[in-house]
Amino acid sequence: MATLDICCPTCGATITVRATPDMATKNLTCPFCRNKRPFSHYLNKAQTGGQMQPRVAVSNDQRQQLFQAAKKAQPAARPQRQATQYVAPSANGVVSGRASQPWTISVPSLGASYPLAQGRNVVGRQAPDSQATIQIPCTTTHMSREHLNVDVEPGPGGMMVHSVSLTKATVNPTTLNGQPLAYGARVVVNPGDVVRLSDVDIVFM
Repeated sequence: MATLDICCPTCGATITVRATPDMATKNLTCPFCRNKRPFSHYLNKAQTGGQMQPRVAVSNDQRQQLFQAAKKAQPAARPQRQATQYVAPSANGVVSGRASQPWTISVPSLGASYPLAQGRNVVGRQAPDSQATIQIPCTTTHMSREHLNVDVEPGPGGMMVHSVSLTKATVNPTTLNGQPLAYGARVVVNPGDVVRLSDVDIVFM
């Protein structure tokens, strides 16, 4: 029987479940945090004709390794980020747990981090004619000058919702936690999620 890899919306753990015709109507208990949620809460609704898709995920060990590597790259003077808090999903089904302040993105290969601002942040390659609000110095030109949108918006209960999307259809291949990110899709991210902009990884902190 086919299986799906999904993420717990409360603790972020990766869970493998069997795909059944009536799974969308079921409640699912996370074996890690023991929280029981409707199955639809474990999914992201990307803009793909309204079809529900499995939430992209990395393994728990890989998530922890990437998070620790990115944490070491943080500047010593960086203020401590508030602990992530969790709220119920919003009506559009894409909100899980979000911190009450904008996060930072870390580039482990450069040992650098960049704070996100509320609203739209555009991440891209550093260049004289780049319009990106966060410009990453690269030794190659595989990353576009304006490559990735990171939207930080108020959510339920005063939380901040962080989501990513491609700026245009012509950017080089981009992945979220190893899964292709398609142009037109807007996906909510969690701390520790990794976006690869062609050949550069950025980690959400």
